[in-house]
Amino acid sequence: MRKTLPTKTIQKLLIQSLIIEGLLYGMTKIPVEQVEEEKEPVMVVEQPQEQPLTYEDRLNVLSSFDDLSIYQQTDNYILSKYVRNAINEELEQLETKEHNVSFLVFDLNQAKLFAYEGNKSYYGASTIKGVYIPFLVQTHPEVFERESYVLQSILVNSDNEAYAMLRNRYLQDPFDAYLEQMHVNPNVANNLYSDLTCFDLAKCWLGNDVFFKQDPYGKDVSKFYEDPYYSILHESFKDTYKTRSKAGWIDYQPDYVSTCDAGIVYDEEPYILVVMSDYPATLDRFTTLVSLLDLVHKEMVYGPIQTKNAK
Repeated sequence: MRKTLPTKTIQKLLIQSLIIEGLLYGMTKIPVEQVEEEKEPVMVVEQPQEQPLTYEDRLNVLSSFDDLSIYQQTDNYILSKYVRNAINEELEQLETKEHNVSFLVFDLNQAKLFAYEGNKSYYGASTIKGVYIPFLVQTHPEVFERESYVLQSILVNSDNEAYAMLRNRYLQDPFDAYLEQMHVNPNVANNLYSDLTCFDLAKCWLGNDVFFKQDPYGKDVSKFYEDPYYSILHESFKDTYKTRSKAGWIDYQPDYVSTCDAGIVYDEEPYILVVMSDYPATLDRFTTLVSLLDLVHKEMVYGPIQTKNAK
């Protein structure tokens, strides 16, 4: 009768055989010459990283809207019917036979724009002060060093006498060339106060944004814009966002009548907001409109608002 090895002995021999072959515990197997299949080379294409927009990119977007269309809008977002209808309803309340209103919303990071009658001219009143001070400080930094309180009075209290004093003192400075660099009509510099459009003020505030960030005195001067005596932007957002703005209002019937405000709203995605009208010195009238324009900006950035009642 044929004898068989005990089971334990068989297992022991098998383990020894596996060790010899180098197959146990991840040991490397004795190489055997093999012919590998030749693989085709894989082309790796690096995707270009999206570059942040430059000042020139943003300015070119604003400057591209030189027509007199009622609505002006970039094509890189969609507004919901809910917001459009709400704005139309508010405009029906504001626009009458006697009065006109214009506005502009411009997202700084994505250069998205929405405007209504953005190239219609209005008497800009004191909004020009918010444009002139950055020019003056860049041209004459000693003004901030010696007379920062004068600049503060102009921007916070809208001091007409202080503004006129500085304009007359530095009459020969090229304010017109400064405006022209921002694609704004240089003739605006010919008078203390001039006619402006929403697009004019948006371009100027685009320049202000660069000044605040890059000029040695920009950060300090910017603080004067943050708590003005009178501004619908500041009043509307003071409990929510920081704003920097300069309003203008006047009621010298019949030649000089307007209510305007312009500035930057520092939402998580900051944006320029401009409201202009020929209403006589009454910023409070535009509270609802400004709130709706904030919704416009939110839809620019985050997409259309979903509402059950939207039609």
